[in-house]
Parts: sequence; C-alpha cells; structure tokens
Amino acid sequence: MVTVFDMLINILSNIENQIGPAYDPLFYDFMVYAFGFIILVIIAIAVIVPIVILRRKKKSSNKGEDTQFY
Repeated sequence: MVTVFDMLINILSNIENQIGPAYDPLFYDFMVYAFGFIILVIIAIAVIVPIVILRRKKKSSNKGEDTQFY
C-alpha cells in the first residue's frame, strides 16, 4: 500500500531527476520553442483573420455603389 509520504518522495525524486543530471536541455528547449511557435501562430491568426473578413465585407458592400447609373 502506497502512503502519502511515499507519493511525496516519488514526486520529489521525479522533480530532482528533471532538474539534476538527467535534465535534457535540448528536449526542453525544443519544447519551449515549439510551444512558443504554436502560441505565436494562434495569436497571428486571431489578428489576421478578422482583418481579412472586414476587408472582404467592405469590398462586397462597395461593389453595388460603383455600378449604379442615374
């Protein structure tokens, strides 16, 4: 039976292994860069898509005004 104390020791040893000599900087650096790139792409899409949609709406609403003859 696993006690709470054993669970805490297990968690602390896992953290120690990640910080200590088993730390793989290449893996963690890559993960940080990949996560940052994904967040950057999401922000860029969130900014660009509404601008494109608004420009298309303006162009479609101006088409009728250019071709009217009185």
